[in-house]
Amino acid sequence: MVKKYSMQTILRLFSLLSTTNSGLKQAEFDHLKKTFITCYGYQEIATMLNMQDSRLFKLKDKKMDWTKVKNEFRLINEEVKVDVPEDIHYVFGGLAPISVRLLERFVEKKGFAANTNLLNLLPGRQIAPHAKSEQEFFGHTMRAKKILVYFLGGVTYAEIAAIRFLNSSEKFRDRVKFVIATTSIINGNKCINQMRTTQLNNLDLIQLAKGK
Repeated sequence: MVKKYSMQTILRLFSLLSTTNSGLKQAEFDHLKKTFITCYGYQEIATMLNMQDSRLFKLKDKKMDWTKVKNEFRLINEEVKVDVPEDIHYVFGGLAPISVRLLERFVEKKGFAANTNLLNLLPGRQIAPHAKSEQEFFGHTMRAKKILVYFLGGVTYAEIAAIRFLNSSEKFRDRVKFVIATTSIINGNKCINQMRTTQLNNLDLIQLAKGK
């Protein structure tokens, strides 16, 4: 940060560090926040608050255990074959998107009711149909079921590629077809930019300082 690297890169590293450690210790958290604001300006206080509210940058808590999530969702495959993919890990070079892995489990276990243990590992509220409705949806049929997947806030090209992989895989192509809808296409930098708050005034602090 003291070398003024790209703010987006620094914030993405903050998010990665925070997520993979299931949150940061208080002293670590405070040091990084203070250093960031010192290096990039007081106006980025709002950015830090937005990062905290979205849980991209957070203190340690019991709401999400990254190790359990990683293992239960089988997110990491260090021996992935990018040229000849066998699973959705290839889209991020060895990391499977949680969103698409959840879709995979939804179809395999015929609903969210049978995936309660996985859903409870993730932070946030859950809203799901009744188990009976899910059973009826996955009832016997000769045609593949169409499932609309709507991403609020945006979806990455990697997630789209992973869903297309499922659509064409032997395991799913005769059972379901996922149709993707979204509010926008996003990437890491765009996601981070959404955390930044536009300044509401046009005060030039340098000019103000000169006028003293």
